[in-house]
Amino acid sequence: MSTPSTPIQHVIVLCQENHSFDSYFGFYSGLPAGYGIPSGYTQPDGQGGTVAPFHFTDLTSGGVDPGHSWDAIHSEWDNGKMDGFYTTGGQTAVGYYESTDLPYYYSLLSSFTLCANYFCGALTSTYPNRLVLYAGTSGGNTSNRISNGTLNFPCVLDLLSAHGITFKNYNFYCPDNYSILALFQNWATGGPNNELNQTQAQFVADCQNNTLPQVSFVTTAPPYDEHPAANVQTGMQMTQSIIAAVQQSAAWSSTAILFTYDEAGGFFDHVAPPHLDAYGPGIRVPMLIVSPYAKPGYVDTTLSEHSSVLKFIETVFGLPTLASMNHQFDSGTPTTNNQANGAPFPPRDGSSAISDLTQCFTFG
Repeated sequence: MSTPSTPIQHVIVLCQENHSFDSYFGFYSGLPAGYGIPSGYTQPDGQGGTVAPFHFTDLTSGGVDPGHSWDAIHSEWDNGKMDGFYTTGGQTAVGYYESTDLPYYYSLLSSFTLCANYFCGALTSTYPNRLVLYAGTSGGNTSNRISNGTLNFPCVLDLLSAHGITFKNYNFYCPDNYSILALFQNWATGGPNNELNQTQAQFVADCQNNTLPQVSFVTTAPPYDEHPAANVQTGMQMTQSIIAAVQQSAAWSSTAILFTYDEAGGFFDHVAPPHLDAYGPGIRVPMLIVSPYAKPGYVDTTLSEHSSVLKFIETVFGLPTLASMNHQFDSGTPTTNNQANGAPFPPRDGSSAISDLTQCFTFG
């Protein structure tokens, strides 16, 4: 293992649920041309007319959770035309929030980095997307129909374990083994030291006692995960408390917080994802880089997606890629729970097409 070349000693990954980039930050005034919602932007209404995005009148997306299955997202994506959001998801799918709705998130933008060309992992729902975040691949799975302890390919926890990197997953408002990491055989019951089931109180204590591990994951559940139709400020206030706890700790000076969303949840976005394989990436989602080394007020437009988080961890701690360890899916995937007909899905952390997020930092 090579010696880390950055001052980062702690990486914290916080992944919330189901909001597209445009639905949260599409009207942010600091976005470069092409990355914010274009002037006059509309979606076809399916009857020969068009529908414009609208500002939500409440904080719960009108009490509606748009569809976000493989079929729904593919209908919205429409082979890259990005024109099926209203016809698939209805009026709710073209709603958005503004700075007045998400004041804490917008307050971070002047001090830290917003990634405006960051995509979720797959054109489908939560489980496959979180598998890309944690393993670089879903192993061909395209829906949430996966039981705990049934996956046998390497994930980031196996990589960290093998190289002596300390880690914990902290459960905020959710039960033990709620994390998608528990889908993996090696971690179905929490790991040898129950790494997967550390508490919210333990996170606070680890911040106060300067005992945060090298890599932390935060798992949340409704309504704190922002999954529609939860009040988005409930999750925002929780996120604020997490970031504040780190900022008030001795670890802050050597920490990078990577704050993103697992998938777009059926909400609209106008930027077509690149085509890396039969699974995605998926729709664009927010990613905020919160660190004393993050470029302040910077909007990054380098192509990134959930595997970029893995690449960042690998870069910071001098680790090999999961792609170098996992060749199960290089030429195909199991056809069970697979709407891509068994297409290959090698871990994307081996791809040079996506960034490792280090361009969002100034080290020196």
